[in-house]
This record gives sequence, C-alpha cells and structure tokens, in this order.
Amino acid sequence: MGTRGMRQLRYPDQKPLRDLVSPLQESKQGGGSAMMDLYFVYKFAKFIAMPWEDWEAYKLGIIDGKGNVIKKSRTSSEEKNNYTLFHRLLRKLKQLLEKVPGMKGKLGKAVAAYFLFKEEMEKHGANGDLLDEAFEEHINNIMTLEESVQMKHLMNQHLIMEKVK
Repeated sequence: MGTRGMRQLRYPDQKPLRDLVSPLQESKQGGGSAMMDLYFVYKFAKFIAMPWEDWEAYKLGIIDGKGNVIKKSRTSSEEKNNYTLFHRLLRKLKQLLEKVPGMKGKLGKAVAAYFLFKEEMEKHGANGDLLDEAFEEHINNIMTLEESVQMKHLMNQHLIMEKVK
C-alpha cells in the first residue's frame, strides 16, 4: 500500500500519519514484512500499556488483576484465541516491567510502549523527532497538566538512559 492511498489521519494541529511512516516505503525489508513487524510491535506496545482488566483473558477469567494465570485449561475457542503463546509472553514481560520502579503506573507503561513502538518505527526509516512531537502533542491533548509533566519527565529519563547505552 503506497502512501498516496493513505488518508490524512491525524489529531488536530498534527502532522499527517503518512509523514511519519512514508520512509517505510524505502525500507530495506519488503513492504509486507516491514508492515507485519510494525503490526506486531504495535500489538506488543498496546498490551504492555493496557491495564490487566482490559485484557480479554482477564474478562474470560483466565488471568487475575495482577496478570497471574487463574484458569489453567482453556476449553473454548474464544479462550484459546485470547490467551495464546503471544499473550503469555506479553503477560510475563509486563509482570517483569511492573517490578521496575516507575513502570507499574499507566504513565510508565505508556512511555515504555511508546519507546518500543518508536524504536521499531525508526528501524524502518521513520523520523523519530516527528514521532516524539506527535506523541507529546497527543499526551498534552488527552492528559491532565500534571500527567503531561510526569510523562515528559519519564520520556526524558528514557532518552538519557538511551544515550548511556
């Protein structure tokens, strides 16, 4: 799918989505492979940031509010589809992340999810500065001033840690 066919998806006063992802067309990987990678990174980041109570596995009684498995056997296809090997991996990683100071709250999870997504987008040629601008604009629009300040602080901490690597 070329960027010509993409709609001008954006929040008010933001750059179009195609400006952020158009470099993907020039990626070394084939378009389908790059898009599948981004799809899985998106799913991964989404589940890491999502509260346990919003997981379908929680709603089906497979996991509890802390991500612990409470129903060992899954009999229905709905249960099997909503708690796969992928979900198990995400569950274990999310539980590990929640042990890191500052990562248990929704802000820490949102920053972690964003940086996972950003890193993969940059590997495929997306402009990291544009992604940062769009993300900051988004959090400023949906969060309180206090949450936005905390989010910016967490993002700055992550950027400092990235420079130390």
